[in-house]
Amino acid sequence: NGNLITTSSYLLTMKLGSKVIGASNTSFVDGPVKKTGNTGFVYPVGKNYSYRPIEISAPSTTTSEFTGEFMSDTIMVNTGSRDTTLGFLQRNNYWKLNRNSGASTVYITLSWDSQNSLVDTFVSVASWNGSQWKDLGKQIATGSSYSGTVKSNTVASNYNEFAIGYQANSPRTAFMSCAAIGNAVELQACLISSGGTGSRYLNIAQSFSLDDPSVELPLIIERGVTLQGHVGGVATKW
Repeated sequence: NGNLITTSSYLLTMKLGSKVIGASNTSFVDGPVKKTGNTGFVYPVGKNYSYRPIEISAPSTTTSEFTGEFMSDTIMVNTGSRDTTLGFLQRNNYWKLNRNSGASTVYITLSWDSQNSLVDTFVSVASWNGSQWKDLGKQIATGSSYSGTVKSNTVASNYNEFAIGYQANSPRTAFMSCAAIGNAVELQACLISSGGTGSRYLNIAQSFSLDDPSVELPLIIERGVTLQGHVGGVATKW
């Protein structure tokens, strides 16, 4: 009942065979959690009134140790450096998962909720390898765009940062025109998919509200991106 605040110096360690039950939006660990052992584990982590667990499959040894933490910021770090199969990344919400002991490789399952809902459902698990976001694919996805989980199709080879990625061949990234944005969901998707590629104009085609429940505020606008609307047929830059 309530949140447990941890740090790297004041760490919650779940020993071999231990379990967690009862985590929710009002009861989670805000900070890192270390798990020891050879069983799968759902890290009961979150931030800002949002429970956002990350799950690992069973490591191969009883001495394996992994530390997981959910992070929330407004910095789309290195999102332009990614596999070509990734259309864009939701890096403003991500997880740190470090392998502290052993050489076990595990499958990764990420989560989302109504406070951080999906832009579309064509998702993948993305892993930062130090220089590029790698696409770990999608083995299983459960739930809806407002609440659910996605499990990687391959085990991770790097244990650093993990984020929800959107596939480059998804209907939204394939057919949505950022030259004629017509609603708040499309606006958020175009802003995220800009990928830090330099000077770019996004054009608003009609009036709309930002109160769509699947839109996460504040909207992130990367450097070099200009929103352009039309008032009375005249282009106005934002």
